[in-house]
Amino acid sequence: MEEIITTKYLIQDKSNILYTLNKTNIIQSSSQILDENNFKNNGFNDVAIITKNLLINKFGDLKDVKLLAYTDNSEKKDCRMIYNCNEYKPIDLLESEFEIMMLKDKI
Repeated sequence: MEEIITTKYLIQDKSNILYTLNKTNIIQSSSQILDENNFKNNGFNDVAIITKNLLINKFGDLKDVKLLAYTDNSEKKDCRMIYNCNEYKPIDLLESEFEIMMLKDKI
């Protein structure tokens, strides 16, 4: 029989408040104790449904917002969340070739 590996996630804000997902909404976890039981009882499985907009709408600033993971996989050493979005840079909207011009006052 193949072993089933479980991974559960919680979100922690800069004030150390724990959150979970209720379908498509981020809500405060019913337990604020950071332990195995909280992950098992309140944690969510699918990080793919978390979008940047969902996080920004809930927390505003994403500084110090953490995705916490619990797993029974003893081989797993680290975990990170990678968004499918690129950093916006206005220069990217320009064509690859352009002229730089400077205005000079007539004397």
